[in-house]
Amino acid sequence: MATTFNAIYLGQLAIIDPDGLAGLGELNTTASDANLLKGLTFGGIGNPLLNNFVSISAVGNPGAYYDQNNSLGFFDQFTVNNTWTVNFDATATYSAQVTFIDGTTTNMTVVIFQEPSGHTFWAPSPTAGANQTLLESEGIRSLKLIDVVSNTYDGLTTDRQVWNYALCFCKGTLIETSKGQRPIETLTTDDHVLTIDHGFQQIRWIGHKRCEAKGKLAPVHFATGTIGNTRPLKLSPQHRVMLEGWQVELVSDDAQALTPAINFVDDTDIRQIEGGTVDYYHLMLDRHEIIFAEGAPAESFHPGDMAMRALDLPARREILEIFPELADYGSASYGSVARPVLKPHETKLVISQVRSPDMRQMMRAIAAERRIAQN
Repeated sequence: MATTFNAIYLGQLAIIDPDGLAGLGELNTTASDANLLKGLTFGGIGNPLLNNFVSISAVGNPGAYYDQNNSLGFFDQFTVNNTWTVNFDATATYSAQVTFIDGTTTNMTVVIFQEPSGHTFWAPSPTAGANQTLLESEGIRSLKLIDVVSNTYDGLTTDRQVWNYALCFCKGTLIETSKGQRPIETLTTDDHVLTIDHGFQQIRWIGHKRCEAKGKLAPVHFATGTIGNTRPLKLSPQHRVMLEGWQVELVSDDAQALTPAINFVDDTDIRQIEGGTVDYYHLMLDRHEIIFAEGAPAESFHPGDMAMRALDLPARREILEIFPELADYGSASYGSVARPVLKPHETKLVISQVRSPDMRQMMRAIAAERRIAQN
């Protein structure tokens, strides 16, 4: 946990804890107008909340929580993205429906907090658990506040979960490098990995995250040979792998395309398995590339808006130090993804073919040819 954490900005809304004493604070621990946010929906298709992540950091030492009893005008303060310092005013919890980018939904209790003029934020959980694991599993499209659960608290706990989600390789995955296949956790920025398009390329950044293998954060396990892999392969659900062949071209007009690992799950040879913890790793190169993981073609890290906002603040800072142009020009300065990404209906059609023995044999042969050609 950390006193610097990510939150989602919801906008400037009705004030849930009105100032009753001309700026001196409400002198109690109740957000008396929390019901004003009931029924509101934030984000949606074309305007996903995953684009609204901000970094929240405590100013000074507010203690265990940001105080909701703002007596005599003494407010605890926090910064937003290290550029905007505001007073903490109030917090409340709501029953809510969360919709993810893939269209799936879940109901949970969420923590909302405000500064005095109504700028409103959705906070991560203060402790690890099923809800936070679910929130970190995939990009979030929208939030609907259904009803107030409670509007009376001493304040907002300062030490909270960071809030990010993974698109990466699992510990132990063998990556093809200039020194042969190497476990991903042993690689450094001095190493060069094999790419399909540009030969061996130097690693520019490596990220690591350990999390509970629960829900949508549980890794996808590929049995040997299912996607051209020469050993069992584990990936985070949203990590994209490359498909190749006439089946891909038939549905997308491209002979090669990317699709997330979760789309392959068939509960036989390819399964999403929960239990314990999992170590996820990112590899970032000078451009988005297709590299080889256990012999199968899979993507390197691409700093798109969704992926960057999913990282914790220290990781984002590391990347911006290496690629400062991202701060000014966004992911466009890094370049596009290495291959087109299949649409959901295209993926469904291709995956039905991938599950056939003939298609899997072809993918193994293609992957082997690609590795030999690049070496």
